[in-house]
Amino acid sequence: MDATLLLLPANCTAAASGRMRPRLPAGPHVASPGPSARPRTSIRASAVSAALAVRGLPQHASVAGQSTGSYRVGDVMTKREELHVVKPTTSVDDALEMLVKHRISGFPVIDDDWNLVGWRCVRL
Repeated sequence: MDATLLLLPANCTAAASGRMRPRLPAGPHVASPGPSARPRTSIRASAVSAALAVRGLPQHASVAGQSTGSYRVGDVMTKREELHVVKPTTSVDDALEMLVKHRISGFPVIDDDWNLVGWRCVRL
């Protein structure tokens, strides 16, 4: 029988903040290095690091070369030239094919003048 893990929103928040600890199986206890042995990062910091890594930007210094670690949305956003978009007339089959092909979870829906008319995404 396969085991399935169900995470409720409260569990995800608790796990991300470090308040949720894994339960140890019954039996002899093996000492772990403890929470101070591993660095903790926030979900926000992890998301920014991932976005910077994808774009080949340094993860611990600003784009301008300063060591502040401060980024702006424009530094990590998908540029227009790299953006995958659909139009309201795009078939659902074509849109789903794009999602799979480009390994993305959603894209903006635009008109002929590049005006945003909606957003289409897949819930995970």
